[in-house]
Amino acid sequence: MKYVKVIDGAVDSVALERPGTFQEVLGEDDTKTVEFIPDPDYFEAPDDVFGGDVYDGKAFAPPAKEPEAAPTTVSARQFKLQLEIQGLTPTVKRWVATQSKLIQIAYDNSGAFERDEPMLQAGFKALGFTGAALDAFYVEAAKL
Repeated sequence: MKYVKVIDGAVDSVALERPGTFQEVLGEDDTKTVEFIPDPDYFEAPDDVFGGDVYDGKAFAPPAKEPEAAPTTVSARQFKLQLEIQGLTPTVKRWVATQSKLIQIAYDNSGAFERDEPMLQAGFKALGFTGAALDAFYVEAAKL
């Protein structure tokens, strides 16, 4: 068993023994005794609770993972494999075919695809992608 202190819904401190202070108390018969006064900010928690865990008043859970940052560049291989995985290859090829010859050459011969490149932004916008959807595309593509 552990003892934890929670601040703003997150485990701030963890102790293996109950935190508190010892205080001398004078009894009715003028005898002094020492009493342990537990720190009221700490309460019992399961052994699998750690600093940073979240607490909703009922249960503990690990902290939420930060969303993975989208890479700014993926290789042509990663990009085109992700298009295929998402079933977008035919649609993208049709869109590229309607663009200028320079854009067609760039699509066919690029070694990498830059997320912030204007042609790429225009293509994904034409497909109805939001910024978050484009980020997710790049995160998944980078794993390939």
